Amino acid sequence: MPSGDDTGSGDPVLDGCLDIAVDECQTCACNLCLDPLYACEQDAGCVAMRDCAEQYGCEGADCLEPCGAVVDMYGGPFGASGALALALSDCLAAACPICF
Repeated sequence: MPSGDDTGSGDPVLDGCLDIAVDECQTCACNLCLDPLYACEQDAGCVAMRDCAEQYGCEGADCLEPCGAVVDMYGGPFGASGALALALSDCLAAACPICF
């Protein structure tokens, strides 16, 4: 029986994401880019690329110069991690411009 104080979405992944979101960008990412965000979180290479992109304030192919070493370390831009990172970057650029 559901409790009266349950304010979650009913989706444990979304609720978990929103619980740790610390700014408007992260909240947007949880709400509008949850699938690519979750997929990225499961891949160490994608997380490293995302962290680098956040550090340098870049997106997509623009991150190849400042984050090239990280990208290359995890299979290059067309490797599995790169594909996950690009999918997340593309979603954020389209749905969450506040992130850039």
